[in-house]
Amino acid sequence: GSTSAPARPDGLAEAKVERILDALHEFDVLSAPAPRLALRFALFLIASVSFCLAKAPSVRAQSFGQSNVALRTEVYADTDRTTVYRPRVSGRSSAGPISFGASWMADVVSSASVDVLTRATQGFDEVHQDVGFQVGWQGKRGVEGGVFYLLGIEPDYRSHGVGLQSAMDLDRNRQWRLNATLAFSHARIEAVIDPRFRASNYALQASVGLTHILDGSNLLRIGIEAARIDGLQSSPYRNVRLGNWNADRYRGDDPESLPWVFQGVTGSARETHPKERWRGRLGLEALHDFGVPLALLARVGAYRDSWKVSAIDLGAELRWQPLSWLLLRSGVRSYVQSRAFFWRARYVDRTDVQGYVSDDKELGRLLSHTLYGAAAFSRGAFRWDLRLEGIRYDYLDFTLLPHKYALIAQAGMAWIL
Repeated sequence: GSTSAPARPDGLAEAKVERILDALHEFDVLSAPAPRLALRFALFLIASVSFCLAKAPSVRAQSFGQSNVALRTEVYADTDRTTVYRPRVSGRSSAGPISFGASWMADVVSSASVDVLTRATQGFDEVHQDVGFQVGWQGKRGVEGGVFYLLGIEPDYRSHGVGLQSAMDLDRNRQWRLNATLAFSHARIEAVIDPRFRASNYALQASVGLTHILDGSNLLRIGIEAARIDGLQSSPYRNVRLGNWNADRYRGDDPESLPWVFQGVTGSARETHPKERWRGRLGLEALHDFGVPLALLARVGAYRDSWKVSAIDLGAELRWQPLSWLLLRSGVRSYVQSRAFFWRARYVDRTDVQGYVSDDKELGRLLSHTLYGAAAFSRGAFRWDLRLEGIRYDYLDFTLLPHKYALIAQAGMAWIL
């Protein structure tokens, strides 16, 4: 499963593009049965890399022909006064070599974050919904293919995404497996506060992954992802303060006042980001099964985009299968990111940012640390999955919110029909 928080509920078009791409390539690990630990790790390892799909040979052979229904719910809450409740329902049915899948997911968002309260509003509640459909095909010698469609619906946002997926074994021993994904999305963006506002963006994304089962205890995988986004990628709701301003907490007793008092603001400008963005990521994951049964998964990733945002993430996960029907996981992840070339804590002089301005703290220098634990257990045709995750975010140059803490709780159930 992903270690990222639910989609950021700040109205940012760029964030919603990420959410579309994530949803287009999301793989429901609840749909798979539980083979031996090392090969089961292959499934989880491959599914954990964003945008890529592949399955270990034994899992592929067992799970493709099975129909299933899966239910999942997730709750996100942070110290920036934002909560997200995310229910999800998905199902799959197979008829010979053909499978059909459908899913529904919603984000029920309630936020009174710094982004919201510093813009003369007391908070908001909003519902985002995604509906997806998929058709898959399995051929001989491990060849698989599929097409999918995703519809995203929000009060100020409507998106359509389509994609192709494929995977194949590269050798007769099924030790090498190649998978690839190509996805395209288009979104229409509006603004609740301005009925005349209209904008759009387009995203094209491709990924390739290569998995090698070295032996019964070791597995290695490399994945490459690339994407291009064109169109609006800033918030239509956000103006950026100009000047060498400073802010103090409001200490009065007026309940209608904003929590911050600003001084030194010389003006404001609508948030503007470049309309074109190229993104690339290289990921490497390695698994070792100690055979007790205990296994260790290590991952490293590097990211770079045309906005000059660079990032590195490191992670490790320990998995223990004390019983044939029980798998326990615990892990850590650290992420460090540089700022976009146009992002500034204060826009005193705009000559070196090419006219772009941003108040999106996610584009500044960012550091995060994640700690999580999870359990999956199965009985007969049913499988349950639980996960608890804690994250600390440090926004190194963002005055109004230097850091925040987030907690994510997930629970899911799958029924193999």
